[in-house]
Order: sequence, then C-alpha cells, then structure tokens
Amino acid sequence: MLKLKNRNGSLAQISEAFENHKKQFIAEAIEVMAYVGEEFVKNAKTNLHVNKSVFPKGNYQDQTANLRSSIGYYILHNEKVVKYNLEPLANMSILRSLFTRRSRKGLRLVGVAGKDYASKVESKGYNVITSQAEVAFVDLKVDLTAVARKYGITIR
Repeated sequence: MLKLKNRNGSLAQISEAFENHKKQFIAEAIEVMAYVGEEFVKNAKTNLHVNKSVFPKGNYQDQTANLRSSIGYYILHNEKVVKYNLEPLANMSILRSLFTRRSRKGLRLVGVAGKDYASKVESKGYNVITSQAEVAFVDLKVDLTAVARKYGITIR
C-alpha cells in the first residue's frame, strides 16, 4: 500500500511517493518474471510438463542440441530488454520480430525457441516450448497476482 509520511504533502511529494511505489512494484514484478522465465527454460530443456493430448509424440530428439540450447526468455519493460536468458545479439531476428509488432507499454515476458525451425517441429506433433509456456503463463499469473496484492493492485 502506498503510504505518505504526512497527510499534508504537496502534489510533488505525493507524485514522488507514487513513482517510488510504482518503481518498487515494477522491480518486484521483473524478479517474479525472471523466476518464471528460468523455470520455463529449465522445464523446456528437460522435457517437463509436456501436454500429451496436444503433443501425442511428446518431445523431439535433439540430435545436435541446437534447438534446446536456443530456448530462453526476454523480459521487456516499455519495449526495452531489461533481463534475458539468451544473448540478445545472437538472437537479433527474434528481438526484431518482437518490436515490429504493435508497440506495447508495460512489462512482457517472452519465451522463445530461437531456431527458425522450432514451429515446424511442433507442427509435426512434437513439443518444443508450447506446453512449458502454458505452465509458465499460469505460474506468472499466480505469482504476479500475489505481488500486485501486496501493492494494493487488483489483477483480473
């Protein structure tokens, strides 16, 4: 909850308190997103949580380790990468595709399989990251809701 030192604060003091409160929330939200992103990467690389009804063939055989090693995440705040698990320069095509879409303000966690053939592998009935992304989405909503509640924010 936002608390002011005194009730007779100036507009500038109120604005400063609000901005500090907002910065604290954003910093905590980024940490939660990083934790969920790391879990997403770990689960995708170790084949955990594969939805067999969607991917009847389960996981693919990664013979070169290129596809699995390309799995990672980016956290963006107002279109700037603030945290990542993949080297940004090595994955510029992924980053470019994120920014060519409609501009989005706020925070985003983007899980990726950096090889261009990942979607082709999934279209053949094998899981690459989709099952783990579904788990990450649920975890992220639960965890961010808890952080938001701490700051008096309601997430629907």
